Amino acid sequence: MSNLTVTPSSEGRQTTIFDTFKTFTKDNLSHEVRRNLSRLDPRLPEDLKNITLYLKEEKNVLTSLQNAANERREASKYIYVWGRDHGEDIADITEKLADILTKISDVEIVLTEKYEHYRNIIKEIRAAEERLIVHKERKRKINDEINKIAKSHPKSPRIPELEADLKMVNHDSLADETEVGNIIRKKFREAMAIHLNATFEASEKIAIISGFGWDLVEQIDSIPIKSGESREYKGREMTVQAIKDCQIALHRWQPSSSEIRPLL
Repeated sequence: MSNLTVTPSSEGRQTTIFDTFKTFTKDNLSHEVRRNLSRLDPRLPEDLKNITLYLKEEKNVLTSLQNAANERREASKYIYVWGRDHGEDIADITEKLADILTKISDVEIVLTEKYEHYRNIIKEIRAAEERLIVHKERKRKINDEINKIAKSHPKSPRIPELEADLKMVNHDSLADETEVGNIIRKKFREAMAIHLNATFEASEKIAIISGFGWDLVEQIDSIPIKSGESREYKGREMTVQAIKDCQIALHRWQPSSSEIRPLL
């Protein structure tokens, strides 16, 4: 029996760890969203809370990416400094690894720039949604008034008047709602294309760099030696070439054809 099988469900279907994980994450997601929504400015219109929270969390992601890129660049300096005290082989390899890690940092910095572009487009969607707030507030107030009167005076002549007002507001807002709907779909598609393409580019380039990093690490002779013996290092030529080849591979990298989406 598969290790992923848990217990039969009430419908007779066997549940899996993936089903349990799905329920767990949904429950936690709902709790987390409610908790974060409560922290937003209470003056913020209800209809803008979700996209505001979305932008807020993406700002956190952007800051984390920027910090990671900068800290990786700093760390690369110290791997080189540390390696200088541990023999010719480690000194050479850590020097080249510092170069490799800096290249990863460069890729991450480009990713953050594109990530910021993606987030700015989401801001444009938020600005478009703001245009509908006046209409939505008018509709909400009229509906609330209709419901209030209907409970206390169901035959009140005021109800048809309010329903006529609501119909007029719906008519007046239709053009704006249609235009905003078009903007949301166009901008969201554009934003996610930037986000996903940038992520894919960074992933492929980091994979390329990591491959050449392994070529460097493989030059370390980790076979133990006895006291009084010395290590002969012959990897310098190879490490120099690895750095050159890495630079060439990054320069030649091209995105996949738009008609053939990468399978990750």
